[in-house]
Amino acid sequence: MAGELKLDKSKRKTPKPIEETKISKPENSFNLEKFNKEKNKERTQKKSLDSENTTNSTNKKDKTKLVRMVRVSKDTADKVNAIKGTLTLYSQDDVVSKGLDMIINSMDDGDRRLYEILLQVEKKKR
Repeated sequence: MAGELKLDKSKRKTPKPIEETKISKPENSFNLEKFNKEKNKERTQKKSLDSENTTNSTNKKDKTKLVRMVRVSKDTADKVNAIKGTLTLYSQDDVVSKGLDMIINSMDDGDRRLYEILLQVEKKKR
């Protein structure tokens, strides 16, 4: 043959030594108790914000409201829809809420106090 292949074992490359990998420890680890406390705090803040904003909602995507049915006559429903269109409010709920706010603001002190007491009683029932 054309020539023999000679391998010289002394010319082989020696591999670099591999250093031991040190395991790193995280600065912070997940704490379930802390996480639950933060979530509960967020939920209570969200509930308080929702309860404050339920009367003045103009957001179409507001799905957090609790809904109850109120039955009204056709004439009253037509009036509510007409006011809704006139004032460019989003929903019938906004019309009723705005009207109730106007009535509450025009009450005298005795009627307003009675209203607040009855409202608290209704909330306690739930």
